This record gives sequence, structure tokens and C-alpha cells, in this order.
Amino acid sequence: MKRSGWLASLAVLLALTMSACTGSKSADTTTAAPTTEAAETTAAGMTEESTAGIAETQEEITEAETTEEETSEEETTEAEPEMVYCRMPALLTSIGRSGDVEIVKSLCKKAGLRVSTNPAVTAEKLPADCKTLILAVGGLSHGLKAVGTDAEQELARAEALLAKAKEQGTVILAMFTGGSARRGSLTDFLIVPCFTAADEAVVVSEGDQDGLIRGILEENRIFGIYVEKAADAAAVLAEIFTDMPEETTEAAETPEEDSEPAAE
Repeated sequence: MKRSGWLASLAVLLALTMSACTGSKSADTTTAAPTTEAAETTAAGMTEESTAGIAETQEEITEAETTEEETSEEETTEAEPEMVYCRMPALLTSIGRSGDVEIVKSLCKKAGLRVSTNPAVTAEKLPADCKTLILAVGGLSHGLKAVGTDAEQELARAEALLAKAKEQGTVILAMFTGGSARRGSLTDFLIVPCFTAADEAVVVSEGDQDGLIRGILEENRIFGIYVEKAADAAAVLAEIFTDMPEETTEAAETPEEDSEPAAE
């Protein structure tokens, strides 16, 4: 009887123990499930955030590239230089003491322009009311010697004259009416500073076959007009001065100073 009671008690104890173990495993399983689910949810959230971040970065890169392209297009499509309309009174001078100053003077008369002429004008003698300074560019060594000067002195006169014109707001019109035969080391020496400082230029095409003048004009964004022959420049001058007051075309011509010898 006692033995049967002891066995019954042992059976109950074993049953309780097994029940406790089973409950513990269920609890563990129940606890682990939410943890796994939370981890999966967190991973999914991180994936969505990463995807959104990548998309945002790609969008920023695209916007930056678009901005760069627009900026590049704006730089490429800069406005071309426009014609500068000249005004009276105008003064014609020679840079290089060649016969080109007489050619330009003749072209001005043909265009109906009454300009004053001073082949050797200096910065100090440039009139304060001068609205346009016309440069007849072309070097002639005999011309320089005839007036007792040289290339360096002529360059110094030109640079000072151009600086004074810029200072007082005088428009500078540089002209080269000679052909290729008129080009040479002396003329090229004077072309560079004159056309670099010019506001506008008139050039005979045949005299710029190497593109020296065109390169200067493009680099400095200066409006240039090319003509086939010197005689064609008269019509160009008439157009350039079209906005001048009518009465200025009848102005008396200023007496010439320091006239240069006849062109060779």
C-alpha cells in the first residue's frame, strides 16, 4: 500500500516536471518569434531608407549635371560683339607713318565724313571733345625716319594715345587698308597694340590672310568688319557714323599738324 502511494506520487511529480518543461519551451518560442519579426521589420526599414537615400543621391547628381550643362551652354552661347556706332568730332591719325593715313582720309571724304587729320597727334594733343579716334595702321620705316622717330618711339606714342582715348571715353576705330604686301615686322609690331585696344575695326581681307588681326579681335571680343578692297571701306564708314547729328557732317576740317611726307 505504501509502495503504491509512493509510485503514484512519483508519477504526479514527473507529470508536473514535463508540463513545466513544455511551458518553458513554448515561452521561449513565443518570445523568440517577436524578436525575429522585429529584426525582419528593422531590416526592411533599413532597406527602404537605403533605397530612398540612393535615389535622393542620384537625383542630386542628375541636378548637378544638368546645372553644369546649362552653365556650359550659357558660356558657349555668349552674345557676339555688336557694331559700335561712332560719333563726331573724329580725329584721324597714322600709326606707323605710312601712306595708309592718306587712303583712310580719302575714304572718309568719300563717305561724306569731315574728320580732322593729325598723323602725329600725341596723347597731350588729343582733344578732350574727340568722340572717335581713327587709326590708320601701317608701318613704313622711311616714314618714321623722315620725321626723326623709330619703331619704339612710335609704339610709345601709340600706347599713350590709346590710353588717353580710353581714359576720356573716346571710341577707337582701328583700320588696316593695306594688302598682304603692306604686312611686315614693323606693321605687325604696331597692329597688336592698336587692334587690341580698339572698340571696332575695319580690315581689308587680303591683308589678314594669316589671321593675326582676326585672332586679336576674337580674343578681345571686338567687332570687326572685313572688306574685299579698300574702296569698300567708304560704305562701311558711312554706316558706322550713321547715328551722328546731321550738322556734324558739315563741320569744318581741322588744319593738319605735322604732316607726313608723301607715301612711298
